[in-house]
Amino acid sequence: MRTAVLTALILGLFPIAAAAAPVAPEDLFKMTFLNSALISPDGTHVLVESSRMNGPKNRYDRAIDLVDVATGTLMHNVTKHVSDGDYDWMPDGRSFVFVRTLEKQKPQLYRYTLAGGTVVQLTHIKNGVSGPVVSHGGDRIALTVTDTDPAHDAYIDFSKAGFTPASSQKKSDVHLIDELFFQANGAGYTYQDHQHIWTIDADGSHPKELTSGRYSEGFDAWSSDDKTILFDSLRYATVDSGPSDVYVIPSTGGAMQKLASTLPANNGMFFGAGGHRVYYLTGDVKDAAERPALVSANGDGSDARVIVARNTVPWGDSLLADMKEGGGFCGWPLPSGNLALLNIDGAGYANLRTLDLSTGALRDITPPRGEAWSCSVSRDGQRVAYLYSDFTHPADVYVADVSGGAPRQLTHVNDAYLASVTLSQPVEFTVKDSAGFAVQAWFMPAVDGTEGTKHPTLLDIHGGPETQFGDTYFQEFQLYASLGYNVVFSDPAGSTGHGYAFEEALENDYGDAMFRDVQAVMDAVVQRRDVDASRLAVLGGS
Repeated sequence: MRTAVLTALILGLFPIAAAAAPVAPEDLFKMTFLNSALISPDGTHVLVESSRMNGPKNRYDRAIDLVDVATGTLMHNVTKHVSDGDYDWMPDGRSFVFVRTLEKQKPQLYRYTLAGGTVVQLTHIKNGVSGPVVSHGGDRIALTVTDTDPAHDAYIDFSKAGFTPASSQKKSDVHLIDELFFQANGAGYTYQDHQHIWTIDADGSHPKELTSGRYSEGFDAWSSDDKTILFDSLRYATVDSGPSDVYVIPSTGGAMQKLASTLPANNGMFFGAGGHRVYYLTGDVKDAAERPALVSANGDGSDARVIVARNTVPWGDSLLADMKEGGGFCGWPLPSGNLALLNIDGAGYANLRTLDLSTGALRDITPPRGEAWSCSVSRDGQRVAYLYSDFTHPADVYVADVSGGAPRQLTHVNDAYLASVTLSQPVEFTVKDSAGFAVQAWFMPAVDGTEGTKHPTLLDIHGGPETQFGDTYFQEFQLYASLGYNVVFSDPAGSTGHGYAFEEALENDYGDAMFRDVQAVMDAVVQRRDVDASRLAVLGGS
């Protein structure tokens, strides 16, 4: 009796923490998704776009958050308006410009001032704006404006039809498409949309259209003296996916000039420190596994020098998960003129590295694990901000010193949710395939059973195939593990991040090489004590 009383007293003094719950599909409504980490020029603040699911309104609510680098303090929805995003800092770091979308209106550019929190509208451009990039001097802003072809007149002779059409009947919903690549994932039909480069003064005055016509331009960078703008564009019809050319154009307007290249796939990166040389990626389009070369050239394409040879470096971040699909490529020249900072794929991870622009040598800035993407660098080149995720943590904002040292986590936007659920920690293993390659794979154990209990097991195969699974957060996999399934995922032949030869191995043995690799993975998995070999299933995506 005394023991029972003592136990009750202890429990009253020290409440037992609530047991962690299994992951549920509805948990997505509890989570925050981050995108686009942009550090201020002085390195004191980071802008980040946060999104949360809004169930009653059946949408994602997007907002701009402001993070203090010194303290990690996060000011949510600093502009006090849902649907703001797409921003860039003014050079003094005291304000930033951003794109705001109001209901039934085209998106326009605004400026937010940190001291006082004032918001001022800068543009009133008919077709709306996106992608603002502030000039180095801060006196002008480049942005993109998308023109959409008007609907064709109705293909009806209304005089023969015998009636006068209503205004809604005068235009046709029939589309005549004469382009092979007429749509894009997430963007829908693109053949009728033409993205062009404009500039405005910093106060929103003097809007000027630099490019026009049926071809689109992808804006990349201002030169250091702000006299020239670098962009990509495909200005001819093609039967291949991937061609593009690099152009420069005077920032005050004038004729665009194409950089000469012997290869069809060219994408701009940035200007060198002096503003005269351009760094760009160049490659072919016939080999899906190819990694482009990094080349430096004068603004007209002359004196081209290969910095990094083709099929050497896997540029960018291609890790696949359900929080997003790859982190893309971020590349920033550092003030020294000899270094650039960028993200690079590794085997099941993506990290940040510096690239020596003279020798092509790479050095790790962040550890070779997890997924680092969306990087940006302070004006002095000393501090980088980025997003980082791993198997058990969705993206948060981190900062690191370019000169070295351990990265520092600034935000903890999903910590409360993560503490409320039980997650599975994947275990890495490798198998040798018939071609002698080491195939990287992971086993995520079910979380609802005792050790040694046999569980049904799911093999998830990624699509692409030029992508990779790896050390990043995957909510769907955690859900399956909470439902009592083991989850197996791997990077078979054709996956990125594992060397050119491994990716190329699929090209001449399409389908079969990948099939053999996932079979070898499962042959190893069924030997585990916690796998019920009579209950296996396969799923995946593309």
